[in-house]
Amino acid sequence: LEVSDGKGTSPESFSAKLLLGEIMFNKLGQYEQVIPHYQAMLAERPTAPEAPELMFRIAKSTLLLWQFERAVDLFEELRKKYPKSPQAERAAYEIGVSYFTGGEQKFGAEGEAGIDAFQSAITAFQSFLKAYPTSALRDDAKLMIANCYEELDQLPDAYQVLKEIETVHSAPELVRLRMRRIEQRLARKNK
Repeated sequence: LEVSDGKGTSPESFSAKLLLGEIMFNKLGQYEQVIPHYQAMLAERPTAPEAPELMFRIAKSTLLLWQFERAVDLFEELRKKYPKSPQAERAAYEIGVSYFTGGEQKFGAEGEAGIDAFQSAITAFQSFLKAYPTSALRDDAKLMIANCYEELDQLPDAYQVLKEIETVHSAPELVRLRMRRIEQRLARKNK
């Protein structure tokens, strides 16, 4: 039973829908089911304070369903609609992740499409860094840029980016391990 407040469903009903969406998204990973759930909530209350987060979760669910191009479009839409929201910053980062993950999927099977995706990821992460230079995700974005360079076999570029974040990244041992791996690959190439 839903109680109307004259503007749709009651606040209690909307809160229950938020909780249900939270369970489907975070606890159960039911991304196919949560997308229409959140879309209906946005249609019901397009100006709700939760709208940017609902849009983010729709886009993230799309990414997690491996619909990379659609995810990029949805993250871009969120950035345009809510440019000052914290979700806009996260969306900018996730655009790079979407391109990178799509590149990984395409690289072996589709060659050139994978290369293009990694180059698009680099561009997206560089745009993210320019737009959000003090973001808590800054070093992770740089690590992702290094990952892209490594996938593109641009090892000196990957190494240089890793060197920049070696002492500031939250996982410096990971960065150093990656640097050693690149050093080994370069040594093998130069034999």
